Amino acid sequence: MRVLFVPCHEGGIAHQIPLLALNRMLSGRSIEAAFLVPRVFHKFLRLFGTHVLNIDHNSFRTEVLAATKFSPDVVVDDFGLFTGVASVVKKLPRVAIQRTGMFAGSKPRNENHKHSSKLDVGKLPDLSFLELPQPKALSDLFEADVKIVPGIRSIELLPARSQNDPSYVFSGPLLIDDYMVGHLNQLDERDLSLTDLTDFNSLRRFFDLQKDRKVVYATFGTVAEATEPIREAVRSLINAGIAVASNIQVEGLRTNQRELYYYAKYLPMHFVCSRVDVMIHHCGSGTYHYPILHNTPTITIGTKCYDRDDVATRLEELGVSVHIPSPDECPNFVATLQEAIEKYFDGKTSLFLEKKKNLALLNAEIKKTSSSFNFERVLERVVS
Repeated sequence: MRVLFVPCHEGGIAHQIPLLALNRMLSGRSIEAAFLVPRVFHKFLRLFGTHVLNIDHNSFRTEVLAATKFSPDVVVDDFGLFTGVASVVKKLPRVAIQRTGMFAGSKPRNENHKHSSKLDVGKLPDLSFLELPQPKALSDLFEADVKIVPGIRSIELLPARSQNDPSYVFSGPLLIDDYMVGHLNQLDERDLSLTDLTDFNSLRRFFDLQKDRKVVYATFGTVAEATEPIREAVRSLINAGIAVASNIQVEGLRTNQRELYYYAKYLPMHFVCSRVDVMIHHCGSGTYHYPILHNTPTITIGTKCYDRDDVATRLEELGVSVHIPSPDECPNFVATLQEAIEKYFDGKTSLFLEKKKNLALLNAEIKKTSSSFNFERVLERVVS
């Protein structure tokens, strides 16, 4: 069986990670897999033994070209904007990664929120010349023979019409190992000549120095952008004597403040989440699982994107997180975040214990879901 993995060509590493995780589930005995990505990522992916097609993926044309050259039996994509059409043209079965915000028939909790892709389905090219139905909703672009949901049912809520749809398969988190993060930190859009792994020693030293302090991990993922109010909130934590590890760059810190702040564009999230007291994040799909896996209470920050904020609200409903709306929707954002942190760190409250108890329940569901997911069986089912 030949499997072609196609991450969103505009999505950077965020949409490659789930496919890398799936690729590592393949035994290799009778399966040959290849990745179709922009040329800037070729060297990076090859470091991990993946077969990368010598094609600079950037369009529908390059996707059809890849299918012609590689002759896959099935295409597996994560937000592949051209994959739906290309798979029909090449008569290939499709397996698509789907998350909250992409499920057919789902509606945003807040109608004023947009999808993080900012994709306007109404402006898509006319597909009538291919005798294909014109997409009317975002979910139409990702219709597939099987939809893999990289999460669990308690968090990624399927609409009522899809609750018993066998084409939806929950896999549990699809994440990468910490050792790969070293290469991510050296990503350069012009050249991916990567050689060294992450220097974990400096990060370990940082945590060792903070052994008598509270430590927070603040991240906005690889796609969302942290605005000035968010950077101000990070500064306020440092000013309060709380140590912060973050991929949010904060300038102008004094020497004594810099001792409480560790910055890297990419951090080894398993390691960091296992060492911090609280995690602050934007609830991206590739982010929110880490604190659950490590029993770390969280504060989520809104981005006015329903695919993130709806999950963040769900996590708050499940009692594992506190959700704060986007600074644009929360006039006293910095004070609100400070108050949330203070409640977590107030020794007189049981908030921490309550969150950890609920996190343990979700962790158990993740283990059960992940152990029952068999990617090779999914592929065999689709191809047959």
